[in-house]
Order: sequence, then structure tokens, then C-alpha cells
Amino acid sequence: MSADYILPTERYNTPADYILSFDLAGEEWRRVLHGPSSTGNLTSGQMVRSELTLADLKGSLVLAHHPRSLSVMDLWFLLDFESRLWVKQYSIRIESVTSSLAAGYHLIPLLELDDGRLVIHLAPTGLLFICDPATNTFTRVNIRHHLDSVGVYTGSLLS
Repeated sequence: MSADYILPTERYNTPADYILSFDLAGEEWRRVLHGPSSTGNLTSGQMVRSELTLADLKGSLVLAHHPRSLSVMDLWFLLDFESRLWVKQYSIRIESVTSSLAAGYHLIPLLELDDGRLVIHLAPTGLLFICDPATNTFTRVNIRHHLDSVGVYTGSLLS
């Protein structure tokens, strides 16, 4: 069943990792999903909404948590929607790409490659990186234009 997942804005009085789920085929709202902070899977502190990003990596819903006070980005994968089972599969040290930046940047995981490396957009800088989570190394992708926003299309272009 395909669904869209939405993190509400801060103006709603909900936990930071409160995720709305909409069933596209049935055109109806599904049960609210709570992230790892609300389900007790997070061991150190609570999540703040401005530190969170949703991603789709290899068909899994992923909640990226990047506390501004830390040089780490944790990627929590939803393994089972019904039981609300979240598992932290990556904890990536990111100081090599963020240490020289001013506040206000936002890390957005875009794609997990077949070899396990991750493509990450560093918004609003327009920079794109390939990260190897096994070694915590980043390679900057040389692009000709500034990327204001990036999306990934995983469907087929063949009719």
C-alpha cells in the first residue's frame, strides 16, 4: 500500500516525531505514526521538529534526526508500520561537511545506493554529497548549478 508521510509544522501541538500518513490509493488518512522518540526507542533525549527530515531509502520510511548541538545524523528506519518498530541503522558523523557552515543548514538524505552509500543534500547550500556510513567519509559531488531543492523519482519512465 503506498502512502505519503508528513511531518506537521511546529504550530500544531504535537510531538516532534508525530507523522501523518495518507493512503494514496484509498484517498484516506491512515493511523498516526509516532517516531522513535514517542515510542521509547530513542535513548537520549527527545527529538525537536527542526532537527527531523523524512526520507524514502530503498523503500523504507526513514526519519533522519540531526540535533544542531551534535555533529551526528541518526537514520531511523521504520521496519514495521503496524507495530511501529523503528531501528537506528546509521549514526553518521557529519562534522567534516558542517563544521564551516553557519546555522540554518538542513541535511536531507535522498537515496541509498546499492553499495550502501548515501546521497545527501545539504540545504540551502545547494551542495550534494555521497556519504559512506561505514567509514564516515563524504565526497562532494561536483555539479554546475546551485540545487535549491532535490527530489528522487523511483518509478519507471517506460510505458
